[in-house]
Amino acid sequence: MRNPYLFLFFCALLLIFTQCKSKSQYREVKTKRINSNLEYTVSSINIHLPDSTEFDQYFAIQNDTNLLLVYFNYHSETIDYFDINNDNIIKRNYINKSDLPFDETINAASIYQTSPDSLYVLTESYLLILDKTGKIYYSNPININLTDTTFKKNLFENLSKMFPIYRFANKTYMPYRSLQYSFRTKEFYNHPVEAFIDDSSGIISESTLKYPEIYYKNPYGFMDFSFREGHDSLGILSFMADPNIYVYNYKTNSYKILGGKSDYQEKIEPIENKFKDVTNKMFEFLTTSPFYSRILWDKYRKLYYRFLYCGQDLKNPNGTYNVFADKDVVLMMFDSNYNLLKEIKLKKHTYLDTKAFVAKDGLFLPKKNIFFKDNKPNTINYDIYNFK
Repeated sequence: MRNPYLFLFFCALLLIFTQCKSKSQYREVKTKRINSNLEYTVSSINIHLPDSTEFDQYFAIQNDTNLLLVYFNYHSETIDYFDINNDNIIKRNYINKSDLPFDETINAASIYQTSPDSLYVLTESYLLILDKTGKIYYSNPININLTDTTFKKNLFENLSKMFPIYRFANKTYMPYRSLQYSFRTKEFYNHPVEAFIDDSSGIISESTLKYPEIYYKNPYGFMDFSFREGHDSLGILSFMADPNIYVYNYKTNSYKILGGKSDYQEKIEPIENKFKDVTNKMFEFLTTSPFYSRILWDKYRKLYYRFLYCGQDLKNPNGTYNVFADKDVVLMMFDSNYNLLKEIKLKKHTYLDTKAFVAKDGLFLPKKNIFFKDNKPNTINYDIYNFK
């Protein structure tokens, strides 16, 4: 007679194997498309910044009378409020260094305003909150509570205009990229893509958001970045090599995966499928492969915008070589339920989506492609897409 315990043991092993396998499997979610009569108009505006302006990240504030660009000016070490409509700085807040808890030059990795009287400034060592006059009324040293001991340096090196901080429930969220492991290892993708600062303690902790399963077996070179948008209690993530859209609810601590594939997207291959030796092939891979970029929420029209950079050949028939800025860019529009409404291929050699923003008049796309012929220092030309 067969041993019944041995049979149960093998059944248990099979169950565990099946569960582990299903957990690690990646599934591309089907994109829900709706036949939409969504139309749009395009207008333009040019702004001229003062010569003494030097900044990396900015964000837009829309009020009843003004549309403002707010940025930390490295040249003057001030918070500047630039009025787009009147083309001038209407307010410049000097940070009183006597209020600083440290004796060093301010290096603002990111800024974010939650209300007219609360401007968050994240430096390499401190989280600061400034009032509307620029006075620091809150400061807290940033303490690391992370598994990656090298993270303190990496955290702030990777904060930029593409990965701005955002806030929910007294926590300041920021991107998390570990440089402790190579992007070609599983350990790299087992790290969360986000960390947060608790305002009361100043402690940085890891969130539970991690890379999708598609990354675990297949390295995608420089396509290991995530782009995110935050509004209400939601965090919406777009990964470069993944057509899916990931929506995390911070209030309920739950998430859902939705389809976000463009009709213009060709197959996104792992880097090792294209090159036997990936050494010195990283930029060629990024130049030729399609990938997804930023995702933005338009609260005025209840739309999401997502950008796709199309694939291209490295070499043209005439013998010239393409570079990253030669890529075609597609703008996708989703409704608030993540149904794909429309896609348009944007003008070639024109826009830079990393500095795009949404305001009452529409989606502001800066003409900052390196091949745009009218690029001038301290000047930004915007096309404004208004969808109806």
